[in-house]
Amino acid sequence: MAQTLRPVTSDGRITAEMVLTEQPILECLVDGVLICGPSGLIYSVNQAASIILGMLEDALVGRPITAVLSHFPVLDTAEQGMKERRFELNGRTVEGQMNIIYNQDGTAEGTVVILRDITLAYEAELARDNFLTTVSHELRTPLTAIKGYVELMQTGAGGELTESQQMFMQTIQRNVSRMVQLINSLLFAASVKGGRMELSGGQANIPQIVQQVTREMTPVATKISNPLC
Repeated sequence: MAQTLRPVTSDGRITAEMVLTEQPILECLVDGVLICGPSGLIYSVNQAASIILGMLEDALVGRPITAVLSHFPVLDTAEQGMKERRFELNGRTVEGQMNIIYNQDGTAEGTVVILRDITLAYEAELARDNFLTTVSHELRTPLTAIKGYVELMQTGAGGELTESQQMFMQTIQRNVSRMVQLINSLLFAASVKGGRMELSGGQANIPQIVQQVTREMTPVATKISNPLC
């Protein structure tokens, strides 16, 4: 089974001993891994890194990591707290990060670069965003038209409305506004990535809500001979 690179030590550091002991595992990883010495020269590369970079292992080993990744925003992620950087590489979408390798006394003695091909996930993300954009547009357009005509009829443009007709228009207008709110909530929920959606509290008039729901559902209940009151 393919693996991704395991978390480092509890304090977030990678040790030289860890790199050596896990060397056989590197070839099983789906993440590309390049290990560099103190001088910044690459001395170990796994197969995934060769595939992602589009270069043979022999062409990578011995080269400065700065020469291999000079055009990509990875080299500055070695700073503590820096997250992965996303960039395009050979037509693929890649996330990369550089970490410092420490020896037993805590001295830095090299770096390890981790590259992850996230093309499929990124394409799925784009497809989702495009879908939501299309859906929101296709829903908003007719809802806007409905809302406009309802407001026009409420002004008496189509003739004087009875009390029942006014109530029907208010119900339609209220539900159109609710649909717009649902669309906005859908778009907001989709935009939240890796975090929690913040809920804003407020006061609600429960009796009024019950009356509105009862009034809106009464025609449906009457149709199926199941009165609400």
